[in-house]
Amino acid sequence: MIEKSVILKEKKPFTYQISAFTLLIFGILFIFSGFSYFLGVLLCLISAFFIIMIRGTEIDFNKKRYRKIKIFGKFVSGKWLNLPEIKYISLFRAIMTQELKSVRTVKTEISEKYILINLIHENNKRLTVYKTQNFEDALNKAKLISKNFKIKIYDATSKDKKWLN
Repeated sequence: MIEKSVILKEKKPFTYQISAFTLLIFGILFIFSGFSYFLGVLLCLISAFFIIMIRGTEIDFNKKRYRKIKIFGKFVSGKWLNLPEIKYISLFRAIMTQELKSVRTVKTEISEKYILINLIHENNKRLTVYKTQNFEDALNKAKLISKNFKIKIYDATSKDKKWLN
């Protein structure tokens, strides 16, 4: 069955989750300790926004356009852009590293492995539309896009790179 559109929701990075819950904890502490009721409520509201908000990509197959989106409850926002002529889909393994710094210049790096879904277009330029840590999830999403655009999938996640379908 051909889909009209698809929303690819991304999982929040671990550091993002830690930051949001840390803000929430400080907000609650500020409220109950009496330090600053206003600041505590403000921190709780900001953290709730980051906990609830979801990022992703929406692809409209009929109109051949896409948008990077932010979802907050039922509200979806993002500017539509025309898709270039897609040659194929690439599954690619990547390591994303985020650096955390403290007040005393102590540095911590957190690395997470992802599978990226890239839409490859003219001159082998890529448009990353989805990232996940689960290969099967990436493959299922890539197959959905492949079926709707009638293009092939190139699996570059291992040493044995190969065409699928």
